[in-house]
Amino acid sequence: MASRKRPQGWQSPQAQVLERRAKAPLKSILRYDLGRKRGPFGNAVGLSVGEHGETWVGFGSTYTYQFGRSPLYAELHAMRVFTPIMADLTLADRFEFRSGIESGLRRPGRLAL
Repeated sequence: MASRKRPQGWQSPQAQVLERRAKAPLKSILRYDLGRKRGPFGNAVGLSVGEHGETWVGFGSTYTYQFGRSPLYAELHAMRVFTPIMADLTLADRFEFRSGIESGLRRPGRLAL
């Protein structure tokens, strides 16, 4: 079998940059930590409502890192979500995977900021 040689010298791939001009819509997200853990991972349920009526509900896992005894924390979360309202979606399109990174201040037994 003959081996292929990569071309030597400079290459100049052509590309076009498209700027995004869309404004991200406002949305509210509410997540409740169920207080149960499997190893280092917690369970949570979530609800999101956007300014144009887009809505999802979901269930997933969280991983929280607390910075010592300070109220500072960082959290990774991943959820399988269901979008019930939007009429133009098929059943397969209604299920999505959402993930995020969060940081903030949290005192035990209180809301996080």
